[in-house]
Amino acid sequence: MKRAPALLLGGVWLGTWVVGLIDVPSSARSFAQLSESVNSSVILVWPLAAGVGVAQAVAAHKGGVLERAAAWPGRGQARYAWTEAWHAWLGAAAGAVCSWIATAVVASVLGSPVSTASLPGLAVGLAGTLALLLWGWVGGLLARSYAAAVIAPLLVYGALWLFPAYTIFDLVSFTGATGLIGTAVGLSFAGTVTLAAVQILAVAAAVLVLWAMTATAAQSRPGRWLDMAGGFSCAAGAVFLYVIGPAGAGDGLWQVRGPDAWTCREIGAGSTACLPRDLRAIDDEFFGAMERADPYLRMFVGGDVTLLYAEDEAASSEDHDELVYLGTDLVDPTGLWADYLVTYVGSLPVGSLPAGSELPGNATEDCIAATDWARDTWRKVLDGRDVAEDEVRRVLEMVAGC
Repeated sequence: MKRAPALLLGGVWLGTWVVGLIDVPSSARSFAQLSESVNSSVILVWPLAAGVGVAQAVAAHKGGVLERAAAWPGRGQARYAWTEAWHAWLGAAAGAVCSWIATAVVASVLGSPVSTASLPGLAVGLAGTLALLLWGWVGGLLARSYAAAVIAPLLVYGALWLFPAYTIFDLVSFTGATGLIGTAVGLSFAGTVTLAAVQILAVAAAVLVLWAMTATAAQSRPGRWLDMAGGFSCAAGAVFLYVIGPAGAGDGLWQVRGPDAWTCREIGAGSTACLPRDLRAIDDEFFGAMERADPYLRMFVGGDVTLLYAEDEAASSEDHDELVYLGTDLVDPTGLWADYLVTYVGSLPVGSLPAGSELPGNATEDCIAATDWARDTWRKVLDGRDVAEDEVRRVLEMVAGC
């Protein structure tokens, strides 16, 4: 039974990653996305860790283990609690590390280079797992009922979803926020340090509270109160750091890396396209599509304007007049690029066709129909199909200014 908590937490961490990979197999083409799914497993592992800690404490109490541990030299009960929580944490860590290694293997085989960008988030997630295991012990010693082992995960899981929904705080904001900008974005140094400090304080707080709760009659009452005061001080410090830090303030937690994290190519006179190095598996598809789109887009922006096709200005060290923002979707990248090009053209101050013009399918001229037609047209261009220049000009003029 001692191995069950470790196997459970490690199995859930690895299993969550496997299910995510099966559910979205295209994510395997991006190491960043696949490794972030490892980090995002804390959404299930953290609540479970709290429940496991509660269950361990209740079992130790009901089985008389804590009573026997009280006779050990020093803080026997606290040491027993720490050892049990630590063993469970090692199982969770094994599952997380195995998932990360599997991610590196799968992504490498499919052409996405391995990066350490997701490791700070993984470390924060693992530290939080240990903290919740220990706080689960605190809850278990207070409740002394297995019912609490069911309630604790529900409370933690609810907090992970309700906090960002009704407050400005997202308790797992260090996971999954990269989207498909890949390894070109990562946790900032300040954000990593702050989040690590928060979790360390949370662990220290739980340990001190456990010391106070498991103190025997032979230990001084002042020492017990001092431990409790220290524990709650650490907890208050963790909350304070989180609230004022990059995670709570929502400023500076994530940062976009510079040109070294991107692959850029010139796709025409005055035009450059950039894609995160992490998405190397679709390099040819992306740059080929942008080369085909650039001449048509220049019918509206002019030949003397320098363009950067990318997801962020930081992609290139060269100055450009215009950023043509392009997100990426590994399920249907061409479709998403077409959507972004429609949006960009729609923002240009170009006059539309004269009133009375009609769209295919006998639709009246309006922005919704024009946008649909423009999206289809851009997709043809990006796919390399033959599209008459006049047709492209006409449909783009209709959507411009919508």
